[in-house]
Amino acid sequence: MPDTACLTSVVKNTSGARAFFSFLPPHGQWLDNNQEISYFGSILDRVRKPNRYSSKTETEDLDRFILNGNLTIRQLPVPIIIQTDTGNTVMITDHSVSGLDGVNPCWV
Repeated sequence: MPDTACLTSVVKNTSGARAFFSFLPPHGQWLDNNQEISYFGSILDRVRKPNRYSSKTETEDLDRFILNGNLTIRQLPVPIIIQTDTGNTVMITDHSVSGLDGVNPCWV
C-alpha cells in the first residue's frame, strides 16, 4: 500500500525527562521522555530553514542536544534518485549483505 513514510524524519527525546526543544518546528515542542515526533521532509532542513527567520542558534541547539544524548534522530527521509540507465525513480535501501539497492519509492 502506498504511503509517504520514506519521506519523513523522526526525532526522539532521550533526555530522561520531559523537555522543551525550542528548535523543533513549528515553534518549539515539549516531548515526554522517549516520545517521538515525526516531520514531513528532513528535520535538518526544517531546523536550518532557508529564510529570513532562520537562526544559527537553532542549528547549534540541535547539534548540542544530539551530542549530549538528549535527542536522537531516529529516521531521515530515504534518498530518492533517478536511475540514469532506465529513467526510473527509486529509493536507496541498505541490504547489509548485498550492498545498496534501488527499490520502488514508498508512494508507488
